[in-house]
Amino acid sequence: MQQQAEVERLAIFRDTVLRDAHTARLWWLGTDPNRLIDLANHADDIEPAVALIAPPSGTDGQRPGEAAIAELINLFLTGLDPDSRWFLIHQLSRVFGSYDRNDLALQLSSAIIDDTLSVPPDDTGGNGASPTKS
Repeated sequence: MQQQAEVERLAIFRDTVLRDAHTARLWWLGTDPNRLIDLANHADDIEPAVALIAPPSGTDGQRPGEAAIAELINLFLTGLDPDSRWFLIHQLSRVFGSYDRNDLALQLSSAIIDDTLSVPPDDTGGNGASPTKS
């Protein structure tokens, strides 16, 4: 009974505090803000350490509902015209960056296979402005 409670406590810790490297870093600093220098010295170690404590196999690392959300986003993207898809993908890249996930932003940019998405839509006027949506 006590072991089961400990396993559940650790699973909750894994799923909340160690769910991603950003949250783990915040937890590390929250325990003692003077550890910022230690954190900088171990910056490259955080993500691999968090990855070692991934959810159990068979869950694909997804929480309930994540697969459904991913499928909805996929359906939404495939239904867009190239200009709208370009605009949305580049906005998502900015969102990833704003959450300190520049790694994902770069992966998103490099995952663009369709050559029509590699250049801005024609209606930007070459100034990088977003396409106008009506």
